[in-house]
Amino acid sequence: MKYFASILLGLFIALTSYSQKSNLTVFSESGELFHLTINGIQKTDTAQSNVKIKNLDQPRYSVKIEFKDKSKGVIDKNVFLKPGMESVYAIKMKNNGRYVMRWHSESSINGMPTPTKEEVVHFETEPDVTVKENSPDEVKTGFKRIDNVQRVDQRIEKTEVKHSAQSYNGQFVPNGTMCSSPSMNAKEFMDFKYNLEEENMFKREDAIENALDHQCFLAEQIAALLKLEYSTVDNMRIARLAYRSTFNTEDYMVVVNTFDSKSKRESLLTFLQSTGSTAHVPEPTYSEPQEPTHYQMPGYTGAVGCDWPASDEEYSSIISTIENQSFSDTKLNTAKQFASSKCLTVDQVKGLMEQFSFEDTKLEFAKYAYEHTYDIDNYFKLNDAFSFESSVSELQEYIQNK
Repeated sequence: MKYFASILLGLFIALTSYSQKSNLTVFSESGELFHLTINGIQKTDTAQSNVKIKNLDQPRYSVKIEFKDKSKGVIDKNVFLKPGMESVYAIKMKNNGRYVMRWHSESSINGMPTPTKEEVVHFETEPDVTVKENSPDEVKTGFKRIDNVQRVDQRIEKTEVKHSAQSYNGQFVPNGTMCSSPSMNAKEFMDFKYNLEEENMFKREDAIENALDHQCFLAEQIAALLKLEYSTVDNMRIARLAYRSTFNTEDYMVVVNTFDSKSKRESLLTFLQSTGSTAHVPEPTYSEPQEPTHYQMPGYTGAVGCDWPASDEEYSSIISTIENQSFSDTKLNTAKQFASSKCLTVDQVKGLMEQFSFEDTKLEFAKYAYEHTYDIDNYFKLNDAFSFESSVSELQEYIQNK
């Protein structure tokens, strides 16, 4: 009987959760026109630069983007939607000229009339995330008309942290935080860091601040952001802002200890103590810095395949050498000789692969370089260097058998 009741309860929760519909908005940052297909059904009669699909009732959809300009290629991506939420995805061009679709933002659609059927809305515009005038605690996606040839910067207005918490009018609650549960899981946090990497360097701090306004982080996640060490991001300012957006403030020493300078650690501790928080802030312990035994890549916590990657000067030199060679076999042998004597990063491996014209040559070098690569857990970044999915599969199989 208890087992049967558990099954009924699970079904009730699932049905209740997805009785709320979701919205999906897809837009191209630079105004490229495209057709949108979800789960094999084309939703656009004419090519658009911005499309919203309303009243979706499934948690996962397979999305296909086909550009009006066929030379721009095709994008296939699985998206996951949350009940009662509107998810916005942006189409952008990477530095290598290929187009990708990335998660952009998310906002609540609660309070809107209960939908009855799926609806497609064509905007030919770009989303503009703004705050509802009559409800300052909610974020909605509005739209402003743009010239498709021009790229218009988004304006994101800041709102107070509202994740899983009441409003405290900007005051710290007893445990020193304004959120009651973390809202970004490991995969979402990894995606967030990846999107930061692709962001304009002068907009990264704004992007982090916006996330702090709308998400609740773990102390370990804040520390990981600071370890990225972006030159255009004020880490001390972010560390202070992030405190009230951190769930486990009792572990905030992991954030304090990201700073090498004793004066900066003491400054941040003084700030934490001035918040009036009752969270326990232990006294810092200091030790003399030791010379590292191997290179430490900012923000990377995965497996390490070798100790010290080649310097920028060494890498530039081998690229020049390969560019001056005429034959594919000679280029490949030169690249292998360099890889066998040096430690490479995945980005350096990818740069060397781009010197080859043939798919099989790229694949051969990618396999060879694996055992001579520092950040081997980043090897998936090589996938978009191949033209064929079969090459990606063969490389993955090779790595799994190592």
